[in-house]
Amino acid sequence: MYPSVAICAKAGTGLCVAIFILCAIASKSVMAQDCPTCDLDWAESAKVDDVRRLFATGVSPNGRSWSGGRLSFLIAYKNPDPATLEVFFEEAERLQEPLVLVEGKAPNSIWNTALHHAARNDHTGMLKLLLEKGLSPHWTDDKYATPLMAAIAHSQNIETYLILLDAGADPNARDGLGWTAAHLVARFGRNPDVLDVLFEHGLVLDAQSDSGLSPLEIAVEYNSQEMQERFRALLEGN
Repeated sequence: MYPSVAICAKAGTGLCVAIFILCAIASKSVMAQDCPTCDLDWAESAKVDDVRRLFATGVSPNGRSWSGGRLSFLIAYKNPDPATLEVFFEEAERLQEPLVLVEGKAPNSIWNTALHHAARNDHTGMLKLLLEKGLSPHWTDDKYATPLMAAIAHSQNIETYLILLDAGADPNARDGLGWTAAHLVARFGRNPDVLDVLFEHGLVLDAQSDSGLSPLEIAVEYNSQEMQERFRALLEGN
């Protein structure tokens, strides 16, 4: 166990991180590149100055939290302020090392991206920043889901969808089950207007999943009458 973790194991998250950073600065020691006291609560509440102070103690912008997750991924997932992630880019540039925002189990096998994390939580500012920095809306996670799919499954925010669609996201991409955005809206969507937005961006409404299910069949099983009627109207060209 890291000494700092043992010292503040019973302290609150914010106090624990503060103790860890202050002790490192006071002793003028160089911390490990990881931050064993950083967690989701830290990521959610972190401000720009908090991130800068953390890096000043020797933590790497590519460092990991106590659970093994990348700090940059936690920020993209829990923090709505893109300025906090900008500090990661600045520090990585200062150190002349690339900021890791995509991870895979093997070469060319991506299973996690910061873009997916931002999309799930409607962090639109984060999404715009990550796309500007070159992350692709076509990359998939371990279930072969795109960031757009992640957004649809967890969010009802049309702005999030539009940011990804305007960046070139394919609404007809298929995940590991052969589901497209249409299937996901049929299962998780609560706002029929979402369907109109995706349809305007080329969504195919009658795509069959690997098991032969159509989006309308899924909507009939799981969704509201209003959503079912919107599917039928678009399929009939009304």
